[in-house]
Amino acid sequence: IFNANNGSIEATAERPGNSTYSGPIVTGDSATIAGGKTNQARGDFSSLVGGVSSCAIGKASFVGGGTCNCVTGLSAFAGAGHINKVTGAASSIVGGSSNTVAGSGAFIGGGNLNQAAAKETFVGGGVSNTNGAACSVIVR
Repeated sequence: IFNANNGSIEATAERPGNSTYSGPIVTGDSATIAGGKTNQARGDFSSLVGGVSSCAIGKASFVGGGTCNCVTGLSAFAGAGHINKVTGAASSIVGGSSNTVAGSGAFIGGGNLNQAAAKETFVGGGVSNTNGAACSVIVR
C-alpha cells in the first residue's frame, strides 16, 4: 500500500477480520490494474499492467511492471525496474533501480540511483548521476 504521508510502499493492507489482503486497489476514476500483486491505481485514468507493490497515483499515469515503482506525476510513466519514483509531470523512467525523476518532461533510461531533478532533463543510464540543470543531458 502506498503511504502518501512518507512516500513509502508497504507490502499489504489489513482486511476486516484480521486477514491480510494483497490484491489490487483501484480507486481512481476509470483506472485499471491488469495484473500483479499489491498494486494500486489511485489516479484518475491511471493504468498498472503488472508487477508487485507498485502504484499509479498521478492522473493518467502508467506503470508497466517491476517492483515497488511509484508514479505520482500527471501523465507520467514507469516501464519497469525496482523502487523507481516518477513525480514530474509528463516524465518517464524506462527501467533500472532506485531512480527518481522529479522534473517535468524529464527522462531516465535506466541504471541505478540516478536523478533527473530539473525540467526537461535526460539521464541515459549509469550509476549515481544527478542532472539538475534544465534542458540538459547526461549520457553514460
